[in-house]
Amino acid sequence: MKNMHGMAIPVSLVLVALLTPGAQAGAIVDGGTLLTQSYADEIANWLGSSNVTFTILFTKGAGDTADNFHAAVDGQGATITLLQETVQNQLIGGYDPVSWRSDNTWTLTPTDAERTAFVFNLTTSVILRQNLSSEGDSGMYQTKNDFGYGPLFGGGLGGYWDIGVAPNLTDGSSWNYAYGGTSGYNNVFGSNFHQNVYGAMEVFAVTGSSVPDPSSLTLVLGGGLLVVPAWRRRYRARFPGEAQFS
Repeated sequence: MKNMHGMAIPVSLVLVALLTPGAQAGAIVDGGTLLTQSYADEIANWLGSSNVTFTILFTKGAGDTADNFHAAVDGQGATITLLQETVQNQLIGGYDPVSWRSDNTWTLTPTDAERTAFVFNLTTSVILRQNLSSEGDSGMYQTKNDFGYGPLFGGGLGGYWDIGVAPNLTDGSSWNYAYGGTSGYNNVFGSNFHQNVYGAMEVFAVTGSSVPDPSSLTLVLGGGLLVVPAWRRRYRARFPGEAQFS
């Protein structure tokens, strides 16, 4: 093979070019309105894969609640949630490596190998990965699967969600507890706490060579991922208008 100047190109360089992932790392399938190609590429890079497909599962409509969210995304395997936060006008979200559920349980990840979830701010290109065991016990709280709420990342028993979405899918909060290597210092906005108001919301299924397949979820759960009951009356309200639990 020759280049435009007629000079021969070594076969080894041709193979490198063919095998190296191109600029478009993420493929969008029915991409909604929030996930641009550049955002998809950035998330794919965070996932460590050049072969990722994002398939729209849920787009928040007028009047939608947590019921609509769970009806669309439960049992669908790994997902990316995107939230347009209207106070800061920034696009934030989180990656859940296993299926959302409606059984009012925590997904606990006691080992570092299981702590593959992350929250992020696409507007500022910030990613906060789950805290490792060397950074305390907070990182084990990956997500909460509450049938009455939208996606809940982190939080712990106090309900200090790293990203939380209220039942109306509009109110929410961002503390710092289980993600980013700290607890109480640096959330996805670079602050300690933020009361969120969400506009657009979209959830995508994530599939690819390095993403767990939904069909293997039972094996993942049986292989050490802990799912334990979490009684709602043990934490206090963290959203405007939410009932206060004793």
